[in-house]
Amino acid sequence: MISPTSTSSVRAARLRRLLERTDDGETALGSDVMSAALEGYAMLKVSGKGAGLDGLQQGMSARFTRKAKIKALPAAA
Repeated sequence: MISPTSTSSVRAARLRRLLERTDDGETALGSDVMSAALEGYAMLKVSGKGAGLDGLQQGMSARFTRKAKIKALPAAA
């Protein structure tokens, strides 16, 4: 007869594997969505001018703005 403890640990292990797979799937999906959004935004910037898509471009630009990189000052010798 299988003890309740071993049954619980087997179920817990299966649930952990399932959770890992769903986490991996969620990460992959997020990556794909981000790639598609970046590609769409790039296309919108190039071909969206004058096409009545200014509102959409402005809305997306809030997500994709970059801060200027600060250059390190050269060390004094």
